Parts: sequence; structure tokens; C-alpha cells
Amino acid sequence: MVTESLPMMITGSIFFILNWIDNLVIGVYRTEIEVGLYDTAFKIASASAIILMAINAIQGPTFAEYHSKNDISKLRNSIFTSTKMLFYATLPFTLLICIFPEWILSFFGNDFKQASTALIILSIGNFFSSITGSVGILLQMTGHQKPYNNIILCAAITSIILNIILVPRIGITGAAIASAIAKIIQNLAGSIYVYKKFGFLSIYLPGISRNNKSTSKI
Repeated sequence: MVTESLPMMITGSIFFILNWIDNLVIGVYRTEIEVGLYDTAFKIASASAIILMAINAIQGPTFAEYHSKNDISKLRNSIFTSTKMLFYATLPFTLLICIFPEWILSFFGNDFKQASTALIILSIGNFFSSITGSVGILLQMTGHQKPYNNIILCAAITSIILNIILVPRIGITGAAIASAIAKIIQNLAGSIYVYKKFGFLSIYLPGISRNNKSTSKI
């Protein structure tokens, strides 16, 4: 039990680091005001993650059931359906942020408008998480938690390095870039791993079909 669950505990710990490293680095290299600006932008952009968390909670047991039955077809259909749902549920919110970032931030005060670029970048990073689907839960529920732990660790290291490089130079915009790149690496690497192991794509974009390999390994 410890051997199987320890990587999941480490993954949860690394997620905690990913959510805090931006603010910590901004606090070290920049001003308190910028910490507040970035934190507000981060929380607004993360609102779309509520949908992802809700779907993950539902899909986890489903993934485990289909995996235990070695039913790759249903597993593929389940991840495709949930990813398609995520795409259409988060797209309007992402477009709203990208088109009217200053208007959204103005509800918190005019000074917050200067975080508009960071807000757009963060929302794009979160949207990428949506179009790649619940790859993290899929890997954790199908016995691939150790490789996923390595993926999360690489994303965290990337985030730390980029934050240290970019934040002193371009402030909260640099933190947003670091966060978005870390999310893209995490989800893209997870999607590639899913494709190699299960033989199907977890990424959903309109007009792109589900290309599957003839064989798959669990």
C-alpha cells in the first residue's frame, strides 16, 4: 500500500509547490503590491479549474473500473467525452478573459488592470489543461502514478527555474509565463505518455479525430 500510494502523496506535495512557487519568487524579487496583483490574476484564471476538478472526481472511479476490466474502448470513450466537455465548458470563460482582461480586473480596483497580461497568459495555461483532459487522474487510477510523479516533478523544476529567471526581469508577467509553460509541459507529457501506453489521444480540439494505435499496453 505504501509503495503504491507514496508517489501519489509526492504528486500532491509537488502540486502544492507549483501553486505557491510563483508568489514566493515574486515576494523575493519584487514588491508586495505585485504579489497581490499576481495572486488575484492567478485566482481568477484558476476559476476554470473548478470544472476540471469536478470532472476528475467523477472520472477517477470510472477510469479505475474500465482499467480493471481491461476495457480500452470504454476507457478511450470516457476520456474523450470528458475532455470534449471540458473544452466547451472552459472555452467561453477563457475567451472572456482574453478579450476583456482589464474589465474583469477592474472589479478589484483600477490598479489591478496592470495584471491583465498575466491574467491572459495564466488563463491560456489553464485552458491547455482542459483540452488535454484528465490525464493525471487517468494515469494515477491505472497504475501509472510513478511515471506521472516524474512528469509533475519535471514541471515543478521547470517552473522554479523559469520563475527565478523571468520574475526579476519582467515581474508578474514572467511568473505567469513560467506557470503556463509548466502546465503545458505537465499536460502534454502526460498526454504523450497516455498515447504510448493506451494507444489513444486524450487531447480534444474540434476537427481533430481520435487517432488510435492498433495495439495498446496497460
